[in-house]
Amino acid sequence: MKIGFYLDFSHLTNFSHDDFNKGLLGISGTDSSFIRVVNSLTLRQLDVTLFASGTITSNTLKIKKVVSLSEATQMAIADKFTHLIFVYKEGIDLQNAIHLANNSSLKMSVWAQNPAGKFYLDFFAKANSLKNIIYVEQHDANQVRHHITFNKAIVIPNGIEKEIYANKVIQISKENKVCFLGSLTYSKGFHLLAKAWPEVRKVVPDAKLIILGSGKLYDNKAILGPLGLGESEYEREYIMPYLGNNKQTLIENGVDVKGLINRNQLLQILPECKVVCINPNIYGSLESCSVSSLESQMLGIPVVAGNAGGNLCTILDRKTGFLTVPEKLQLYIIKLLADKELAEEFGTQARKHALGKYELQQVIDIWESFLVRNDTSKSKVRINGFWKDPKIVAKEIVRLLTFKKFLKRH
Repeated sequence: MKIGFYLDFSHLTNFSHDDFNKGLLGISGTDSSFIRVVNSLTLRQLDVTLFASGTITSNTLKIKKVVSLSEATQMAIADKFTHLIFVYKEGIDLQNAIHLANNSSLKMSVWAQNPAGKFYLDFFAKANSLKNIIYVEQHDANQVRHHITFNKAIVIPNGIEKEIYANKVIQISKENKVCFLGSLTYSKGFHLLAKAWPEVRKVVPDAKLIILGSGKLYDNKAILGPLGLGESEYEREYIMPYLGNNKQTLIENGVDVKGLINRNQLLQILPECKVVCINPNIYGSLESCSVSSLESQMLGIPVVAGNAGGNLCTILDRKTGFLTVPEKLQLYIIKLLADKELAEEFGTQARKHALGKYELQQVIDIWESFLVRNDTSKSKVRINGFWKDPKIVAKEIVRLLTFKKFLKRH
C-alpha cells in the first residue's frame, strides 16, 4: 500500500524537516500538523511519500517535488498509489486533480483544516474519487450534517507530542503575563486583544503582553509594518489606535514582541505566562483545531479564546479556560490574572483534556486505522454535545428527512 500526502510549501523558504524535528523552525499549525502525521506514519514503517511544492529537505522522509496538486495526482496514478491526502485549498488546481483521479483507481481524501464552502462541498459530493473529507474537529464536521457530503465526513483531530509538551510539572506563573499565540492577521483576531489590552492594564497595571507570532507565519515573504507585527495596513487600522504607533509605545503599554519563534523558544517562553489568548475572533475565518490551543493546554496553561468554531471543542469553557465574545475578552483575562488558584485548576484540567484527546500517538492510531484498515470507527462524526445547538439539530433533521425521501424513491 502506497500512501501519498500533498502540501504546498511554496509560502515557506527552504523548509528543513530535520530542523523542524529539532524544534528549530516555527511554522503554522496546519503545516506542523501535516508534517507530524507524515513523519509519524513513516516511523511506523508505512510506505508514505510526501509530494511537496516549494523547497523542502529531509533525511528521513520520502519526498517528491511537484509544482501542483495536479502533478502530484498524475504521479500518484502513474506509480499506482492507493491513497492521496491533500490539504484543502480552493482553486482550479484542486478541481483538475479530482478530475484526473476520477478516471483512475486512486483514492483521494481532502484534509479540511479549513472547512469548504457550498460550491466545493457540491463538487466533492459528485467526485467518485474523493472518498473522505477529513475534518479536524467534531464542530466543523457537524456543520455539514444536512449536506450529502456528510456521508464522506470523518474526524481526525490535530495532535502534539506529550513527551515534548507534558514532560514537566505544571507551575502557573506568578507574573501577570498574558501571551498571544498565533498569526498576526485579521482572521486570527489579535486586534481584538489589542483593543482589550488598555482595559486589562487599568485593572492589572503590571500586566505584560507577550506576542508569540507574526504576520509572516503563513507567508514568510510578507512585509511587516513599523511595529513588526502584521502588514502595514493591519497595524495602522487595527493595532496602532490601542497600542501606539511605534515600538517605544508598545513597550510603554507593556507589550513585548517576540515575533516568529521556533518550538524550542516557545517551550521556554510560554510557561512564563499565566494566560494564553488564542484567536478571539468569532466571525469569518474561525479556528478548526487550533494547534496553539493544544500546545498551551498540554503545557498546563489556561486559554481565553473566541466562543466559535472548533474552539468550542478544543477548549472546554470554564474548565480549561474561557470562551467568550470579543467585548468581554478583558474580563476573563483579568479574572485569570487575579485568581492564581483558578488558573492552576484550569491548567491542570487543560493538560488532562489535551492528553486525553490530542496526544499525537493516539491521533496517529486513528490515521493508521483509517488508511491501513479502512476502519473509521474511531473517526466517526458524533452529534454528542451538539444537541443544544439549534442549527446543528436543524441540519440533522434535514439529513434524516432527505434520507427518508431517498429510501422512498428506491
